[in-house]
Amino acid sequence: MRRLPFHNLVCCLLISLFATSCIHFHHDNEDQEPATQPNSNQPSKSTIREYHNDPYSDVYTVCEEMPQFRDGDVSEYLKQHIRYPAAAVEQGIQGRVIVQFIVNRFGKVIDPQVVRGVDPSLNEEALRVVRNMPRWKPGRQRNQAVNVKYTLPIPFWLK
Repeated sequence: MRRLPFHNLVCCLLISLFATSCIHFHHDNEDQEPATQPNSNQPSKSTIREYHNDPYSDVYTVCEEMPQFRDGDVSEYLKQHIRYPAAAVEQGIQGRVIVQFIVNRFGKVIDPQVVRGVDPSLNEEALRVVRNMPRWKPGRQRNQAVNVKYTLPIPFWLK
């Protein structure tokens, strides 16, 4: 029975040493390249680093004030800037492309991704239009500008 307190002390020290080494291992490997090919639907490495260095890196899905498109109605912007791909017109392809992106705390649209696509040509056009959007009015939580994930349906209908 005399060895029990010593045994508990040794176990606690080993556990804390293991946890500390895991934390250091995680931080040391953050800047290494991923082992697999990067996927075009995943955020870029520079964006991920930007979030690691940003003290306001939380991304909200809902906040007190959602982001707002500054230049009026976003559907009007889409109507004016979408160029329907000729191949899709010829084949009669139409539908709604769902794009998700983050409106960062500065109002910039970053990391657009197709959540539900219709056709590769329509998906690429939707991403092009979203990437070229002007800055938005950022979302706010507790009177602070925050990063907000936003989902936007982009319609492609032939008339």
